[in-house]
Amino acid sequence: MQLNINLSFDQVLKIINQMSDSDRKLLFERVNNQKNPDKSNSKESLKEIALKAPTWSEEDYNNYLEVRNYIKESRLS
Repeated sequence: MQLNINLSFDQVLKIINQMSDSDRKLLFERVNNQKNPDKSNSKESLKEIALKAPTWSEEDYNNYLEVRNYIKESRLS
């Protein structure tokens, strides 16, 4: 079941002003959370992703450095 109500902005403000301070605070918190997802969670997720990312072994890194130096030297020739 769905209910659609058409209210003007002024009507919405009047309703909000009739709410208790605690209900109004809860409303604003929920609206802000929907507009701006908790950034600490997104940062934490990014941190977790970075920690789980693949890493190079010492051998892989040394191979990369060799190839990079080879390319650098070939450009200078």
